Amino acid sequence: MEVSNAPATEGNGQVLGYKPFVVAAPKLLIAISPVNGACLSSGFGPRSGKSHGGIDLQSKPAGMVHAAAAGKVREVGFRADFGNSVVIDHGQGVFTRYAHLKNFEPGVSEGASIAFGTPLGMMGQTAFRQIPIHLHYELLTGNYETQKKSFGLKPINPFDLPQQ
Repeated sequence: MEVSNAPATEGNGQVLGYKPFVVAAPKLLIAISPVNGACLSSGFGPRSGKSHGGIDLQSKPAGMVHAAAAGKVREVGFRADFGNSVVIDHGQGVFTRYAHLKNFEPGVSEGASIAFGTPLGMMGQTAFRQIPIHLHYELLTGNYETQKKSFGLKPINPFDLPQQ
């Protein structure tokens, strides 16, 4: 598989210096891949003339998506561009978005407290157009309490953060 806008890799295709967690804020570790056994299919940044504000992960068969860190669910719902998605507030101005989910697991609702590793839903292909089954995963920072809510937050490249 060729990965568009991929981070630097070793000869075997593994991301250089890859560690499973990044330090997103003081004392806040976030998993880089919230799906076991997934492969990176698109990196962060420029892609097809646009900016890709997250990373895409694929696995066959489709995998269960888990919370990348403990937090509180801020958004659960459908949007044409992101399909079924969940946004979790991890505190310290750090959030994660999980998009294109096939379903939402029981208990995943706005206001719910979520532990690290809590199942959120299966990878899917929900969106306004036909897309492959995958997870679009974003690490976001900023102030959620604006008119734009999660769409006013700044996407961060997880591979640019200190890895743990």
